[in-house]
Amino acid sequence: MDNAARICNDATIISFAPYLQRKQEQNKFKVAAPIIDDKYSETKVNLKTPVDPLTKEEYKKIRDYFFNNDDYFKTMPTNRRNYLYVVLSINLMRRCGDMVKLRVCDVLNEDGTFKEHIIFNHEEKTGKRAVVLLNSKCKEALTEYFNFIKVYNMSDWLFQNYKTGESMTVGGMRKMLQRTCEKLNLDIHIGTHSLRKTIPHIAISNSTNTEDEVIVSQLLNHGSIKTTYHYIKRNQQELDEFVENNAI
Repeated sequence: MDNAARICNDATIISFAPYLQRKQEQNKFKVAAPIIDDKYSETKVNLKTPVDPLTKEEYKKIRDYFFNNDDYFKTMPTNRRNYLYVVLSINLMRRCGDMVKLRVCDVLNEDGTFKEHIIFNHEEKTGKRAVVLLNSKCKEALTEYFNFIKVYNMSDWLFQNYKTGESMTVGGMRKMLQRTCEKLNLDIHIGTHSLRKTIPHIAISNSTNTEDEVIVSQLLNHGSIKTTYHYIKRNQQELDEFVENNAI
């Protein structure tokens, strides 16, 4: 009680004048809170939101759209180029910035045969070297493409912009994928990175072998397996299914 009384007694003799003076001095140096542009802030958030990997069914719909659609592009190389881009990006699992830099000579030998591997000597983001098998699906798509365009040079861009003669850009490929999903009524947060994520996500989701995770990480040229786990982060539906399936 004595201690409590002493605290109370001390409290009653505190003068507020010095306190208020100190507060006024401190306020002189207060920085005003920034005015946040909601539209800009929202845009920045959207840009950072990871894109979705595709399911096998979604991938087939997008791929087949470019191969079989009946619009005016059917007789033009644009659709076959887009078809080739989707197939190769899915199977090679590379970033779009590296894919659009490929030339015909990167996939074909001088005698017209396919190379066994595509070599990315200096990946755009990491500077690392990657050697990736040109698998059977890639070769099938390349065969369809070259048979369709018929005339090409070894130095030609593989994914050419037919209006400018230059290579396609990352932004151009992103818009192409987004427009395609809209036409197909696919509710996907899609970007060019969706293609790179697809096989890793499917492989790890359906595997019980931890060695597969190591292989995927190595194929993606990730610095550690932790990066790969973050890279194939589960979507909300998968999280919900896990919670429901493990209810006790």
